[in-house]
Amino acid sequence: MALRAREDVVVALVQVLGPFIGKALVRASVEGHWGKLGLGVRADESDVARVLEAMGPGLNVFVGQRKAEMLVAEAKSALGPGGTVS
Repeated sequence: MALRAREDVVVALVQVLGPFIGKALVRASVEGHWGKLGLGVRADESDVARVLEAMGPGLNVFVGQRKAEMLVAEAKSALGPGGTVS
């Protein structure tokens, strides 16, 4: 299983989610959830998927549940197979 750098994940998610909730909020959310999950500088596919899943409830607040679900799916696609940056 490939390991991905936190910054690569942040950049990918900022591109997808930034237009909807702001780049700074995406970055802070990813880094906050990354830390809460106890992840290091790099994470595997399942850890990246957990970060994205943890962001879901916050996205619901800002864009509504339907749009949040669409954005999470788009983010997963942008991150590549298995939820990792391609």
